[in-house]
Order: sequence, then structure tokens, then C-alpha cells
Amino acid sequence: GKRALEDIPNENTPMTYEEKRELSANMNKLPGKKVGQAITAIHEKFPKVVLQNGDDPDDIEIDINLLDTATLRWLESLVRETFAKKKKRAA
Repeated sequence: GKRALEDIPNENTPMTYEEKRELSANMNKLPGKKVGQAITAIHEKFPKVVLQNGDDPDDIEIDINLLDTATLRWLESLVRETFAKKKKRAA
């Protein structure tokens, strides 16, 4: 069903381990353009969090445990928006 506005956690509510795990999995499913947007935003705020794999410049790791709550919630909303749009197109 639809999520009511009050069901969406406040951006100041710390994420649970489960929410972080889900966010991480969903980030991996994002289209390249959205991933780039997210990585750029994170890198501007937390340069040390974005780690590049030496051999493959496209293989980027983000330690989401080092991000603050507001950034995690922002990423969560980005992921949610992306998948909501995809579902509408598929319908």
C-alpha cells in the first residue's frame, strides 16, 4: 500500500542496521546517472567516505556507516523516488 507521510521516518531519526543494509542494497540497483549524483553529493560532504577501487575507477565503495543521519535519509529518499518512478513507467 501507499506509505503515509507520518510513516516516513524523520530525517533526524538514526537509521537501524537493517535500514542501512537495505539502503546499501538499493544503492547498488540505481541507474548509473543516479549513482553518480549520489556519489558526487556524498563526496562533497564527506570526501573520506568515498573509496575508489584502485584497478577499476567505476568500482566505488561508500562506507555508509560514516555518513550522518541526514545524508542517509537523503539517500533513502533518492532511492525511493527513483524506484517509485520506475514502477509508474512499468505500470
